[in-house]
Amino acid sequence: MISRRSLRIRVFQFLFSYFKQDPPPSIDFVKQQCLKSLEKTYYFYLLILSLLDEMRVLETDDIERKKNKFIQKNTEFTPFFTIHPFLITLKEHKPFYQKITEYKVNFGNDKDWIYSIYRNFRKSELFQTYQESEKSEEHLFECLEMFITDYLYHNELLEHFFEEQSQFAQEDLYISLNFVIKNIEEFQNNHTIRIFNLYKDEKVDKKFVEELIQYTIQNFKLFDSYIQKYSENWDLDRINYTDLLLLKMCLVELIYFPDIPLKTSVDEYIEISKDYSTSQSYIFINGILVGLIKDLTENGMIQKTP
Repeated sequence: MISRRSLRIRVFQFLFSYFKQDPPPSIDFVKQQCLKSLEKTYYFYLLILSLLDEMRVLETDDIERKKNKFIQKNTEFTPFFTIHPFLITLKEHKPFYQKITEYKVNFGNDKDWIYSIYRNFRKSELFQTYQESEKSEEHLFECLEMFITDYLYHNELLEHFFEEQSQFAQEDLYISLNFVIKNIEEFQNNHTIRIFNLYKDEKVDKKFVEELIQYTIQNFKLFDSYIQKYSENWDLDRINYTDLLLLKMCLVELIYFPDIPLKTSVDEYIEISKDYSTSQSYIFINGILVGLIKDLTENGMIQKTP
């Protein structure tokens, strides 16, 4: 489920904090906390699926209440969650309920915020548009994806819940919503629900995370001399700390991970720098890496395919 880029970003975030602490925690502690945070990301993915299921439950309750009223109003109730094929199938999907039981997924004691999300959605412009449109299956899927991307992603109540639960709230929310959208798109194409696993290959991905942390910490000072050689007139203490850390993480991959293509490692850290550093950082990082790669390859320290 979680991409290599997301793994790199999470390691970067933990290492960023690690080198700012005095005294720093043990390397094993950093590894454990990083892997735990990834488990939390997976928890949030299951929670978003549960939130969609809860929307269905709340709508079911609304329908039942309207049936039991002694005096019926003339207003027509338009169902959405209770008639959506994905949510109808999710309701009967045992692996989903097994996962949320295994990970103890819950919304806490105060569920008013969930009801508010449901109620506010039914008053929203998105829902009004849905009410006035043809209720085709294609449109149902389009509306559910819009509910996730346009309504949940910018929802203050959901953001607040994530912020209370995670130090990486924005990333966890973004990853979770995107993988739920992938679930919906898969279902639309083949009519089956596949609950994603946390890792594509648990053993390999966990080893990648642990070794990236281990070798970056162990070589942090050593890599200063490498970087200094190709940073021209820049003193290390004048180089953006984020850029230095990303450079050193990339060097770790280039030297210690021979199975990862050289271009993949370089491209990944340049892309990460665009999101987590200054607007010109990727140019600086790329320039330093060009010289370092040539030098370290000639010295036999980098032994991998381009």
